[in-house]
Amino acid sequence: MFRRILSAYLKEFVPIGVPSTHIEEKVFWGDMNITSKWVLVAMDPVLYAISSKGELPNENALIRIKLKSQTLVSIEGDVQEKILFNNEMVVLWRPVVTKIHGMTFYEKWMELPQLLRQSKRSKFKFNRNGIMHLAASYFYPRKIFVVVVRSADYLNIFPMDLHVQPPTGKNYLLALQPGNAAEKQLKMNLKMVVCEIPADKIGYAYELGKNHGQINLREKQLPFNCTLSSTFKFPLPEFQIGYKEIEITRFQDLNTHTLFSGNIVFESPSPPDIRQPYHIHRFRYHYGLKIKDAYSLQRLDII
Repeated sequence: MFRRILSAYLKEFVPIGVPSTHIEEKVFWGDMNITSKWVLVAMDPVLYAISSKGELPNENALIRIKLKSQTLVSIEGDVQEKILFNNEMVVLWRPVVTKIHGMTFYEKWMELPQLLRQSKRSKFKFNRNGIMHLAASYFYPRKIFVVVVRSADYLNIFPMDLHVQPPTGKNYLLALQPGNAAEKQLKMNLKMVVCEIPADKIGYAYELGKNHGQINLREKQLPFNCTLSSTFKFPLPEFQIGYKEIEITRFQDLNTHTLFSGNIVFESPSPPDIRQPYHIHRFRYHYGLKIKDAYSLQRLDII
Protein backbone atom coordinates (compact mmCIF):
# COMPACT_ATOMS: atom_id res chain seq x y z
CA MET A 1 0.00 0.00 0.00
CA PHE A 2 2.82 2.42 0.86
CA ARG A 3 4.51 1.78 -2.49
CA ARG A 4 1.22 2.42 -4.36
CA ILE A 5 0.72 5.76 -2.61
CA LEU A 6 4.37 6.75 -3.12
CA SER A 7 4.10 5.92 -6.83
CA ALA A 8 1.00 8.10 -7.13
CA TYR A 9 2.83 10.98 -5.45
CA LEU A 10 5.70 10.71 -7.93
CA LYS A 11 3.50 10.36 -11.04
CA GLU A 12 2.00 13.54 -12.45
CA PHE A 13 -0.91 11.70 -14.08
CA VAL A 14 -2.37 8.77 -12.16
CA PRO A 15 -4.21 6.01 -14.07
CA ILE A 16 -7.51 4.88 -12.58
CA GLY A 17 -10.07 2.33 -13.75
CA VAL A 18 -13.78 3.07 -13.39
CA PRO A 19 -16.95 2.55 -15.48
CA SER A 20 -17.93 5.66 -17.43
CA THR A 21 -21.18 5.81 -15.46
CA HIS A 22 -19.18 6.32 -12.23
CA ILE A 23 -17.65 9.67 -13.28
CA GLU A 24 -19.30 12.11 -10.90
CA GLU A 25 -17.52 15.39 -11.70
CA LYS A 26 -19.38 18.05 -13.66
CA VAL A 27 -17.83 20.98 -15.55
CA PHE A 28 -19.62 24.33 -15.82
CA TRP A 29 -18.87 27.44 -17.86
CA GLY A 30 -20.90 29.98 -15.94
CA ASP A 31 -24.29 28.25 -15.61
CA MET A 32 -23.76 26.12 -18.74
CA ASN A 33 -22.95 22.43 -18.19
CA ILE A 34 -20.03 21.68 -20.56
CA THR A 35 -19.03 18.36 -18.99
CA SER A 36 -19.05 16.45 -22.28
CA LYS A 37 -18.28 19.48 -24.47
CA TRP A 38 -14.78 20.58 -23.46
CA VAL A 39 -11.28 19.23 -24.01
CA LEU A 40 -7.68 20.32 -23.52
CA VAL A 41 -6.27 20.96 -27.03
CA ALA A 42 -2.94 22.81 -26.63
CA MET A 43 -0.14 23.30 -24.11
CA ASP A 44 1.64 26.57 -24.96
CA PRO A 45 -0.46 28.44 -24.26
CA VAL A 46 -2.88 26.04 -22.60
CA LEU A 47 -6.15 26.11 -24.56
CA TYR A 48 -9.50 24.41 -24.09
CA ALA A 49 -11.97 23.74 -26.90
CA ILE A 50 -15.62 24.10 -25.88
CA SER A 51 -18.41 22.98 -28.21
CA SER A 52 -21.65 24.92 -28.18
CA LYS A 53 -24.91 25.03 -30.10
CA GLY A 54 -27.00 28.17 -29.94
CA GLU A 55 -26.37 30.98 -27.50
CA LEU A 56 -22.94 31.26 -25.90
CA PRO A 57 -22.77 32.07 -22.20
CA ASN A 58 -21.01 35.07 -20.73
CA GLU A 59 -17.51 34.86 -22.20
CA ASN A 60 -16.00 36.15 -18.95
CA ALA A 61 -17.66 33.41 -16.89
CA LEU A 62 -15.58 31.05 -14.76
CA ILE A 63 -15.07 27.42 -15.62
CA ARG A 64 -15.71 25.31 -12.53
CA ILE A 65 -15.15 21.61 -12.00
CA LYS A 66 -17.51 20.35 -9.32
CA LEU A 67 -17.86 17.08 -7.41
CA LYS A 68 -21.45 17.00 -6.21
CA SER A 69 -21.77 20.33 -4.31
CA GLN A 70 -18.01 20.81 -3.85
CA THR A 71 -16.08 23.07 -6.26
CA LEU A 72 -12.73 21.42 -6.93
CA VAL A 73 -11.34 23.92 -9.44
CA SER A 74 -12.23 27.42 -10.63
CA ILE A 75 -10.61 28.94 -13.71
CA GLU A 76 -10.67 32.49 -14.98
CA GLY A 77 -9.97 32.96 -18.67
CA ASP A 78 -11.05 34.43 -21.96
CA VAL A 79 -12.19 33.48 -25.43
CA GLN A 80 -9.39 33.47 -28.00
CA GLU A 81 -11.28 32.40 -31.10
CA LYS A 82 -14.63 31.06 -32.31
CA ILE A 83 -14.62 28.45 -35.08
CA LEU A 84 -17.50 26.84 -36.95
CA PHE A 85 -16.86 23.07 -37.15
CA ASN A 86 -19.54 20.93 -38.81
CA ASN A 87 -22.28 23.48 -38.07
CA GLU A 88 -21.28 23.58 -34.40
CA MET A 89 -19.51 26.46 -32.70
CA VAL A 90 -16.16 25.60 -31.09
CA VAL A 91 -14.76 28.20 -28.71
CA LEU A 92 -11.02 28.23 -28.05
CA TRP A 93 -10.75 29.37 -24.44
CA ARG A 94 -7.50 30.33 -22.69
CA PRO A 95 -7.21 29.91 -18.91
CA VAL A 96 -5.53 32.85 -17.18
CA VAL A 97 -5.85 32.24 -13.42
CA THR A 98 -6.53 28.76 -12.02
CA LYS A 99 -7.40 28.02 -8.41
CA ILE A 100 -7.35 24.43 -7.17
CA HIS A 101 -9.38 24.45 -3.98
CA GLY A 102 -8.14 22.43 -1.06
CA MET A 103 -4.51 22.31 -2.16
CA THR A 104 -2.24 21.46 0.74
CA PHE A 105 0.78 23.49 1.88
CA TYR A 106 3.02 20.65 0.66
CA GLU A 107 1.45 20.67 -2.82
CA LYS A 108 1.76 24.46 -3.16
CA TRP A 109 5.30 24.89 -1.91
CA MET A 110 6.99 21.54 -2.56
CA GLU A 111 5.24 19.68 -5.38
CA LEU A 112 4.51 22.64 -7.68
CA PRO A 113 8.21 23.69 -7.74
CA GLN A 114 9.10 20.03 -8.40
CA LEU A 115 6.71 19.90 -11.39
CA LEU A 116 8.15 23.22 -12.59
CA ARG A 117 11.67 21.75 -12.55
CA GLN A 118 10.46 18.65 -14.38
CA SER A 119 8.86 20.75 -17.09
CA LYS A 120 12.19 22.43 -17.87
CA ARG A 121 13.45 19.03 -19.05
CA SER A 122 10.37 18.17 -21.11
CA LYS A 123 9.06 19.16 -24.52
CA PHE A 124 6.45 21.46 -22.93
CA LYS A 125 8.05 24.02 -20.63
CA PHE A 126 5.45 25.45 -18.24
CA ASN A 127 5.54 28.34 -15.86
CA ARG A 128 3.72 28.02 -12.53
CA ASN A 129 0.39 29.15 -13.99
CA GLY A 130 0.71 26.69 -16.86
CA ILE A 131 1.26 23.79 -14.47
CA MET A 132 -1.86 24.81 -12.54
CA HIS A 133 -3.88 25.00 -15.79
CA LEU A 134 -2.70 21.54 -16.83
CA ALA A 135 -3.39 20.06 -13.39
CA ALA A 136 -6.90 21.52 -13.44
CA SER A 137 -7.54 19.94 -16.85
CA TYR A 138 -7.14 16.51 -15.26
CA PHE A 139 -9.33 17.14 -12.24
CA TYR A 140 -11.98 15.86 -14.62
CA PRO A 141 -10.92 12.30 -15.57
CA ARG A 142 -9.62 11.96 -19.14
CA LYS A 143 -10.43 8.60 -20.75
CA ILE A 144 -7.49 6.80 -22.37
CA PHE A 145 -8.26 5.73 -25.94
CA VAL A 146 -6.25 3.73 -28.47
CA VAL A 147 -6.06 5.47 -31.86
CA VAL A 148 -5.47 3.78 -35.21
CA VAL A 149 -4.11 5.79 -38.19
CA ARG A 150 -3.51 3.92 -41.43
CA SER A 151 -2.76 4.39 -45.13
CA ALA A 152 -1.60 2.04 -47.90
CA ASP A 153 1.99 2.09 -46.63
CA TYR A 154 1.63 3.32 -43.05
CA LEU A 155 0.17 2.10 -39.76
CA ASN A 156 0.36 3.44 -36.24
CA ILE A 157 -1.55 2.57 -33.09
CA PHE A 158 -1.06 4.76 -30.02
CA PRO A 159 -2.91 6.00 -26.91
CA MET A 160 -4.40 9.47 -26.38
CA ASP A 161 -6.64 11.25 -23.89
CA LEU A 162 -7.27 14.62 -25.62
CA HIS A 163 -10.63 13.73 -27.18
CA VAL A 164 -14.24 14.74 -26.78
CA GLN A 165 -17.49 13.70 -28.45
CA PRO A 166 -20.10 16.40 -27.89
CA PRO A 167 -23.52 14.87 -27.16
CA THR A 168 -25.32 16.94 -29.82
CA GLY A 169 -24.59 14.71 -32.81
CA LYS A 170 -21.86 12.89 -34.72
CA ASN A 171 -19.10 15.48 -34.27
CA TYR A 172 -15.75 14.58 -32.73
CA LEU A 173 -12.84 16.73 -31.57
CA LEU A 174 -9.28 15.64 -30.81
CA ALA A 175 -5.80 17.14 -30.57
CA LEU A 176 -2.55 15.62 -31.87
CA GLN A 177 1.00 16.87 -31.55
CA PRO A 178 2.19 18.17 -34.95
CA GLY A 179 5.29 17.13 -36.84
CA ASN A 180 5.06 13.35 -36.49
CA ALA A 181 4.14 10.81 -39.14
CA ALA A 182 0.72 9.91 -37.70
CA GLU A 183 -0.41 13.54 -37.66
CA LYS A 184 0.81 14.02 -41.27
CA GLN A 185 -0.96 10.85 -42.42
CA LEU A 186 -4.19 11.94 -40.76
CA LYS A 187 -4.04 15.28 -42.58
CA MET A 188 -3.59 13.47 -45.91
CA ASN A 189 -5.98 10.53 -45.51
CA LEU A 190 -8.54 12.16 -43.19
CA LYS A 191 -9.56 8.86 -41.56
CA MET A 192 -8.96 7.39 -38.13
CA VAL A 193 -10.39 4.90 -35.66
CA VAL A 194 -10.70 5.57 -31.93
CA CYS A 195 -10.96 2.47 -29.71
CA GLU A 196 -12.11 2.17 -26.12
CA ILE A 197 -10.35 -0.43 -23.98
CA PRO A 198 -10.94 -2.14 -20.63
CA ALA A 199 -8.96 -0.98 -17.62
CA ASP A 200 -7.03 -4.24 -17.33
CA LYS A 201 -5.47 -3.66 -20.78
CA ILE A 202 -3.88 -0.32 -19.88
CA GLY A 203 -0.47 -2.00 -20.02
CA TYR A 204 -0.92 -2.40 -23.78
CA ALA A 205 -1.89 1.28 -24.10
CA TYR A 206 1.25 2.39 -22.25
CA GLU A 207 3.39 0.07 -24.39
CA LEU A 208 1.82 1.56 -27.53
CA GLY A 209 2.60 4.99 -26.08
CA LYS A 210 6.22 4.44 -27.10
CA ASN A 211 5.08 4.82 -30.72
CA HIS A 212 3.35 8.22 -30.51
CA GLY A 213 3.39 8.76 -34.21
CA GLN A 214 7.10 8.15 -34.79
CA ILE A 215 7.06 4.47 -35.79
CA ASN A 216 5.55 2.74 -38.82
CA LEU A 217 4.00 -0.48 -37.55
CA ARG A 218 3.11 -1.66 -41.05
CA GLU A 219 5.73 -4.39 -41.16
CA LYS A 220 6.08 -4.99 -37.43
CA GLN A 221 4.62 -7.81 -35.37
CA LEU A 222 2.01 -6.46 -32.99
CA PRO A 223 1.85 -7.97 -29.48
CA PHE A 224 -1.88 -8.72 -29.90
CA ASN A 225 -4.27 -10.02 -32.54
CA CYS A 226 -6.43 -7.64 -34.56
CA THR A 227 -9.85 -7.58 -36.19
CA LEU A 228 -10.99 -5.12 -38.89
CA SER A 229 -13.21 -2.07 -38.45
CA SER A 230 -16.58 -2.02 -40.19
CA THR A 231 -16.14 0.75 -42.80
CA PHE A 232 -12.45 1.66 -43.09
CA LYS A 233 -11.16 -1.89 -42.55
CA PHE A 234 -8.51 -0.57 -40.15
CA PRO A 235 -6.92 -3.09 -37.76
CA LEU A 236 -8.42 -3.01 -34.27
CA PRO A 237 -6.78 -4.47 -31.16
CA GLU A 238 -8.72 -7.61 -30.24
CA PHE A 239 -9.19 -6.30 -26.69
CA GLN A 240 -11.13 -3.16 -27.74
CA ILE A 241 -14.64 -2.94 -26.28
CA GLY A 242 -16.02 -0.28 -28.63
CA TYR A 243 -14.80 1.98 -31.42
CA LYS A 244 -15.63 4.93 -33.64
CA GLU A 245 -14.62 5.42 -37.28
CA ILE A 246 -14.10 9.13 -37.93
CA GLU A 247 -13.73 11.14 -41.13
CA ILE A 248 -11.78 14.34 -40.53
CA THR A 249 -13.41 17.43 -42.01
CA ARG A 250 -11.15 20.19 -40.69
CA PHE A 251 -7.90 20.78 -38.83
CA GLN A 252 -6.22 23.83 -37.37
CA ASP A 253 -2.72 24.51 -36.03
CA LEU A 254 -2.63 25.51 -32.35
CA ASN A 255 1.17 25.68 -31.98
CA THR A 256 1.84 22.68 -29.71
CA HIS A 257 -1.07 20.64 -31.09
CA THR A 258 -3.27 20.32 -34.16
CA LEU A 259 -7.01 20.46 -33.49
CA PHE A 260 -8.96 18.00 -35.65
CA SER A 261 -12.72 17.96 -36.13
CA GLY A 262 -14.55 15.09 -37.77
CA ASN A 263 -17.74 13.16 -38.32
CA ILE A 264 -18.40 9.75 -36.81
CA VAL A 265 -19.35 7.49 -39.73
CA PHE A 266 -19.66 4.27 -37.72
CA GLU A 267 -19.85 3.57 -34.00
CA SER A 268 -19.76 0.37 -32.01
CA PRO A 269 -20.67 1.54 -28.48
CA SER A 270 -18.82 0.25 -25.44
CA PRO A 271 -20.78 -1.31 -22.54
CA PRO A 272 -21.28 1.39 -19.86
CA ASP A 273 -20.60 -0.94 -16.93
CA ILE A 274 -17.06 -2.01 -17.91
CA ARG A 275 -14.15 -0.38 -16.06
CA GLN A 276 -12.11 1.77 -18.45
CA PRO A 277 -8.78 3.56 -17.92
CA TYR A 278 -8.66 7.29 -17.18
CA HIS A 279 -5.96 9.77 -16.22
CA ILE A 280 -6.38 12.15 -13.31
CA HIS A 281 -3.81 14.59 -11.98
CA ARG A 282 -2.02 13.51 -8.85
CA PHE A 283 -3.45 16.51 -6.94
CA ARG A 284 -6.92 15.10 -7.71
CA TYR A 285 -5.70 11.69 -6.55
CA HIS A 286 -4.40 13.20 -3.29
CA TYR A 287 -7.79 14.84 -2.75
CA GLY A 288 -9.48 11.49 -3.36
CA LEU A 289 -7.33 9.88 -0.69
CA LYS A 290 -8.40 12.56 1.79
CA ILE A 291 -12.12 12.16 1.15
CA LYS A 292 -11.83 8.39 0.52
CA ASP A 293 -13.66 8.53 -2.82
CA ALA A 294 -13.76 5.71 -5.36
CA TYR A 295 -10.80 7.00 -7.42
CA SER A 296 -8.32 6.49 -4.61
CA LEU A 297 -9.37 2.82 -4.54
CA GLN A 298 -9.28 2.29 -8.32
CA ARG A 299 -5.69 3.26 -9.14
CA LEU A 300 -4.28 0.96 -11.81
CA ASP A 301 -0.99 -0.86 -11.44
CA ILE A 302 0.89 -0.93 -14.74
CA ILE A 303 2.44 -4.35 -15.29
